[in-house]
Amino acid sequence: MTVTQATATKDHLTSISDLKPYASSMVIGGPPEFKTRTDGLIGLKKNYGLTFKSFDPLDESGPLTLAALTSGKVQAADVFTTTPQIVTDHLVALADPKFNFAAQNVVPLVYKKAMTSTITNTLNAISARLSTEALLQMDKAVILDHANYSTVAQGFLKAEGLG
Repeated sequence: MTVTQATATKDHLTSISDLKPYASSMVIGGPPEFKTRTDGLIGLKKNYGLTFKSFDPLDESGPLTLAALTSGKVQAADVFTTTPQIVTDHLVALADPKFNFAAQNVVPLVYKKAMTSTITNTLNAISARLSTEALLQMDKAVILDHANYSTVAQGFLKAEGLG
């Protein structure tokens, strides 16, 4: 769940739990299926006791959702934590202490016959240092700043002492 920095500051929001006193006056936005998914409105009601004023079906963490959130058409939205506009639009991804939303981790896929201990050790070292914040910054560089993905990845590895 994501809100604008202005909303987070005004209502002292850091966690989805903090929405409880405000949800009934808020419009929430997200993809159409968010209305009926257990990790959507159903789960938010069950796990956090949240009932929103209304639901606005938009897109999946895309331009419609981001525009609705930044314009104030919706006051909270389902935005992926690695959506780079979180940085550029000064959005706040609220913590999910009750784990309504499952983790969606980056998982490397490797051709089994090509797997070596060097590859395993390298992937494990990268995995240990790869955070949501790092992914967010790399997504911003590649998607919004149009940086070369290889250059961005090499920069991450170097910054983490891996390259």
